[in-house]
Order: sequence, then structure tokens, then C-alpha cells
Amino acid sequence: MARGYRGLLAEHPWVAPLTAAYPNIGPHARAFDAALLRLLDGTGLTDSVRTGAHLAVSQFLHGCGATVRRPPDGEFRLALDVLIAGIEAHTGSAGSAGQAAPAAP
Repeated sequence: MARGYRGLLAEHPWVAPLTAAYPNIGPHARAFDAALLRLLDGTGLTDSVRTGAHLAVSQFLHGCGATVRRPPDGEFRLALDVLIAGIEAHTGSAGSAGQAAPAAP
């Protein structure tokens, strides 16, 4: 889904600056947001972590689309993988679902 959104922004580079200046709350934007929420609903994340993950993914996609120098596809995929790994770290391995990692000293 993220790669498809990035592809859309790459094909229509004038869209990303508009989404920053004029937040889209139309039916297509709401459908995209609902699809992202449905994906996150199946992760086992707690509500607060799921909300944070939703914000992180949304901001990541808008940030990658709005930058003057869009990262090459390989860099984008690596950054997306790192973001997803961070979200997955909160899914509850060893019974700690949704708990944040301990703060660094």
C-alpha cells in the first residue's frame, strides 16, 4: 500500500505539495486512511501504539512524497522496512504487546 501511494506521488509530483498546504479530507483520502487503519488493526498493537504507528506511516509517506529529492526506490523500501520493523517491535513478542522499549540511559 505504501509503495503504491509513493508511486502515485511520483507520477503526479504536484500532488504532494498540495496535500501539505491543503489537507485532503475527501472520500479517497478517508478511504486510504481507513485501509491503513484496517491493516494496523490486525497487528496486535495496543490502541496507543496503533495510533502512533498510524501517524508514523502517514507522516513517512507524506514526507517522502513532499521532499524535493525523492529517495530512490531502494532507499525508500529500506526506510519503509526500518519503520515497519520498529512497529513490529511493539507487537508483543514475549508477551509485551504494545509496550515501548526501555528508554536509553
